[in-house]
Amino acid sequence: MVFACEFIRFVNMLSICRLLLILLLLPAGLFAQGTAVTPSVVTENSTDDSEPFVFKPTIGLGTGMFSFYGDLYRKNLASFQTARIGYDLSIHQTLTPYLNIGFYTMFGKLGANERLIYRNVNFESQIRVGGIHFEYNFGNFYHQPRNIMPWITVGFESFEFLSKTDLFDANGNRYHYWSDGSIRNIAENDPFAWQASFLQRDYTYETDVRNQNPDDFGEYPERSWAVPVGAGFSMKLTDRWDANLGTTFHFSFTDYVDGVTAESSGDRQGNARNDHFVFTSLTLRYNLNGKQEEEIDSLPLNDSLYLAFNDEDYDGDGVFDLDDSCALTPKGVAVDMHGCPLDNDVDLTSDYRDLEPESPAGMITDENGISLTDSIILRRWLLYNDSTGEYHAVNEKVKTGQNLAGSGGADRKVYMVSLGTYKNTISNDQMLKFLSVPDIATHSLPDSSTGYTAGKFYDLVEAEKRRKALEAQGFTAPKLVYKAPDGRLIEVTGLTSTAGNSGNSGNAGNNGNSGNSGNSGNSGNSGNNGNSGNSGNSGNSGNAGNSGNSGNSGNSNNNPNNNVDPMPNDTGIVFRVQVGAFSKPISKQAFSDVPNLLVFKTDDGLYKYVSGSYTSFQQAADAKAQLLVKGYSGAFIVAYKQGKRVPLEKAGAIYMKQEPQTVDTAQSAVNKSMVEFQVQLGVFKNEPPSDVKAKLDKVAGLKKTVTPAGLTRYTVGSTSDFKAISATRDKMKAEGFPDCFIIAFFKGEQISVNEAIELSK
Repeated sequence: MVFACEFIRFVNMLSICRLLLILLLLPAGLFAQGTAVTPSVVTENSTDDSEPFVFKPTIGLGTGMFSFYGDLYRKNLASFQTARIGYDLSIHQTLTPYLNIGFYTMFGKLGANERLIYRNVNFESQIRVGGIHFEYNFGNFYHQPRNIMPWITVGFESFEFLSKTDLFDANGNRYHYWSDGSIRNIAENDPFAWQASFLQRDYTYETDVRNQNPDDFGEYPERSWAVPVGAGFSMKLTDRWDANLGTTFHFSFTDYVDGVTAESSGDRQGNARNDHFVFTSLTLRYNLNGKQEEEIDSLPLNDSLYLAFNDEDYDGDGVFDLDDSCALTPKGVAVDMHGCPLDNDVDLTSDYRDLEPESPAGMITDENGISLTDSIILRRWLLYNDSTGEYHAVNEKVKTGQNLAGSGGADRKVYMVSLGTYKNTISNDQMLKFLSVPDIATHSLPDSSTGYTAGKFYDLVEAEKRRKALEAQGFTAPKLVYKAPDGRLIEVTGLTSTAGNSGNSGNAGNNGNSGNSGNSGNSGNSGNNGNSGNSGNSGNSGNAGNSGNSGNSGNSNNNPNNNVDPMPNDTGIVFRVQVGAFSKPISKQAFSDVPNLLVFKTDDGLYKYVSGSYTSFQQAADAKAQLLVKGYSGAFIVAYKQGKRVPLEKAGAIYMKQEPQTVDTAQSAVNKSMVEFQVQLGVFKNEPPSDVKAKLDKVAGLKKTVTPAGLTRYTVGSTSDFKAISATRDKMKAEGFPDCFIIAFFKGEQISVNEAIELSK
């Protein structure tokens, strides 16, 4: 329905433009009819310099950025970085060599996000524009056509807007902007502000500004008129194509685009000027009747011209062009009588680019004139026909400034296998499958989603092996990725295969070496260092002393220096230590002392925090003991295998204490003494005011600390009991600190009160 309405508006706008075009061309049509009815008498000596009007429309399609200029921001102009994209469609007609008339329509978005100490206003508006303008290009000042021409424009237009604002998050929580720069679900001066939770803006503009009616403006019209004034330049690409780059300032006749005016109340009050907008765009224009190339009359050829052509030698090789079979021979190259470069060994490669000038007669050569032996031809055929990667080493095409796989340096890329990205929850079955992967890792991505990856590799060959192994285990479309500096996971694309196995040719002599017992590790075959598959050494299978070569343990690709982590065994049992399952999320920074922390939000609504990846129960028990020392008294061991949870007694574990048998309920492994609640009485940059300081001096047990921002914080009380600290807060309010509230710490680091309550359950 919305699309249908938008389409009808667009058609109506085009109808208006078509009507204006007909009215514009009507006088020209009447003039043409008048000349046809009343023919003029033309004498032999008379001339008629007037040219009839010809309709030669030029169609333009462009894109650009809308910037807002209104009541928001201190300078009233939105930064160019916050501009929204827009599009324009136009049709132009040339009136004179220096003046065009055009009809156009534009559509896109305007918006602004003001974040000031005294006011926080945001909006985004769908905008549609239709109008007419005149374009002057200074052509009357230039005697010859130019490829680049400046222009100025002025016109008149109508536009409509639909402004919305972002007041609530996806869960319906209203944004409240606090003086410390945070956004919370309760106002800072609310009596229950201590219960406030932190919010993140979702930048979804869900509330209609006019319907919200914060200033009692009523149903004001969401359409107006505007006068566009602009300048730019036009660049001629071909006879039919032009490129226009310019900026147009649209002076509107309304002040309601951002919903803020001089009549707005309180902090919302704006200025008395109307709301304007700027459109900077690049437009391609196509002339439907572009000027055609003028045909040049052929000159009559006479004897002197024929003689001139006969003496021409364009490439300067001493053979005239009329007799030269190779007319573009490079300068200084020896040629034969026909003007072609010499080829003394007759291998079809000219001597000046032949890398083997004396190839044996009849020998097949490559594009560089080098002889191709049977073994080289076979090798090239295997490379061409290979679909297994056996004869290839995989390298990544990288942009300038990036390192190739396997190169050294601190900025060396680490490749991982992406198993999926999840915005909200994952199923319990999927979580079990992930926990069965020994080298699984989680990544918090910039779009608030969570990415799950396996492995860390410097070598793309090893990373590709890991990806294929995970794909064989049932993971859907795993991808090779690396982490960008901004935190995004970038997929590795444009993989090419290059020959990297030539060093293995020296292994051919190993066939039949039954006494090669010392070659079990193949460490002596230096040519093997680049061979991921070592298929060229398959002839060693018959060597009695070379049985160890089947595992290819001596190849450098298996060297741990090429990988961040060694290739894991996905078929074995994986032991992990669970440190908590919470109904609300806890910041990962709170568990910074937990090694290899994984966080899963499952479809049962729980956030599960799991540590480590261990191949034996003893390793897991040691890790659990270290966590117990750190205060995670409720941590317990869990075993996984091939996507399922395995009872510890079936996993071969020998332990003294029975581990919990469920991981599907909310439970915290944290020692409650690690959670601390305090009552904050005030924060000051310098000394508190004298009246406040007098009250602070009377508080028993007052604690003064310095915050990371360099401010002085005054608190009272220290307990892990939320009910007790709530009583202390009520007492402080009664003693003259009405704005005091509860703050919380975990292992000495400040966290939200909600997180502390969750940890202390």
